[in-house]
Amino acid sequence: MSVGVVLCILSLISVFFLIASRKKEELEKTVAEKEKLSVLGEMASVLAHEIRNPLGSIKGFAQYLKEQITGQRPQNREVTEQYLDIIVSESKRIETLTEDLLTYARQDDLRIESFSLLALVRETLSSVPVPSPISLRVDIPEDIILASDKNKLRQVMANLVQNAIDSIHETGNIDIRAEGKGGSVLMKVTDTGTGVSKDALANMFKPFYTTKTKGTGLGLAIVERYVRAIGGKMSVESERGKGSTFSILIPIKVRGNT
Repeated sequence: MSVGVVLCILSLISVFFLIASRKKEELEKTVAEKEKLSVLGEMASVLAHEIRNPLGSIKGFAQYLKEQITGQRPQNREVTEQYLDIIVSESKRIETLTEDLLTYARQDDLRIESFSLLALVRETLSSVPVPSPISLRVDIPEDIILASDKNKLRQVMANLVQNAIDSIHETGNIDIRAEGKGGSVLMKVTDTGTGVSKDALANMFKPFYTTKTKGTGLGLAIVERYVRAIGGKMSVESERGKGSTFSILIPIKVRGNT
């Protein structure tokens, strides 16, 4: 009996140390990630400040010159307008990258408020309009009320919808669905776009990874980070040529800070 008791005690001690070791590793990983994001945030702030002013001047002068070329010959004017449009377009692209970098690196606290999930999705769709060749279907019960960070969830939805739009070259479908799961809500954004390969699927949420020709590679990284910030979990299923489904399981009530 004594040996049995000692073995039980040793087993309990081993389990305790195993759990403590795992929690320590998780804590160290969380601290390291926050430190990395803090450094990235400082760098992004400096970068944004240094880029925005000259970039604004470049874009402004390009738009001004475009207005001043009305006296040129039609052929010369067309070429000049084309080059100036490229300057403006690429300037906006750099602005978008800067904004995405700041958003990804920002470590602001959660701002909890109550809101209707259906109303939030409708607000998001008003700012990210779906082109008419794409069929959109929203199936979300009106009685789903969340106590979460509205702005972060809006950003998540905006990025997922934009990602779905970008994956559909001409015509296709986008479905946004949600249902209650106990104390959580399961949301799914499904598209019939190009889908991605298994290799791309494994790297989808890594910062700066993109399969798009003009993507920043931060949209889905921001989505994954914000979902974790509000206590949610995220997964994705995709098949090349058949589309993708992003699933988000988020708590109805969120507490605490990022």
